[in-house]
Amino acid sequence: MKKLIVCILSCMMVFLLVGCDKQVTLNTEENDLIAEYIAGVMLKYSFSDKWNYEKAVSRVDSYKPKNPASTIGGGATINNTTPTQSSTSTPTTAATSTKDVMEALSSALGMDGLDIQYKTYSVGERYPTQEYAISVPAGEGYKVLALEFELTNNSNSAIDLDTYNKGVVFRLALGERAFTQYASMLKNDLVFLKDVSVESGSTYTAVVLFQIPDSLADSVSGGTLSVYHNSTSIGNVLSL
Repeated sequence: MKKLIVCILSCMMVFLLVGCDKQVTLNTEENDLIAEYIAGVMLKYSFSDKWNYEKAVSRVDSYKPKNPASTIGGGATINNTTPTQSSTSTPTTAATSTKDVMEALSSALGMDGLDIQYKTYSVGERYPTQEYAISVPAGEGYKVLALEFELTNNSNSAIDLDTYNKGVVFRLALGERAFTQYASMLKNDLVFLKDVSVESGSTYTAVVLFQIPDSLADSVSGGTLSVYHNSTSIGNVLSL
């Protein structure tokens, strides 16, 4: 059936170009457009090329300008501090005290043996701020909020870190608004650590990033950072 459609369309276009030559004069650009149209139709209805056609269309349709409010993990605001849950998964708090939360976080990230402590935060146009460092810039109308944590190895041997794809997500509540952590390519991003080794007795600084609106840049104090593991709330990590 598809081959018949292709043949019919091809014949119709040939008839228009040849049979009506005395009535319509096409320039080079118009001829090229028609030829391109025919090729597209034939590609669309050709079974052997269907996958390529659909893949190409998908790539075009899926392209969207990137900004902190539209990309995954990129500063999108929500109406509450808990992530969207499926009907079979209800968030529960597994830890209450800050110490319990930190221990649960360390276990969720596969960092048993490391002591995690909050260090400080900074708000600016990018992070880190060193002149020649690879950094994450703030989106237009946003500031980068960086929360630094110290990972201390108190064991007798080196500990290799691999926190990627562990299902850990941080949320930051500022007043009535909440933000999901901003996924970055920084080597020391706490939930994307890979090929990092902390020697015995050493401390490594990791970071959790957020993109927050300029209007909230001076209202970070009092914000609450919470952490979730596989959609289950571990608890509040700290209050800024």
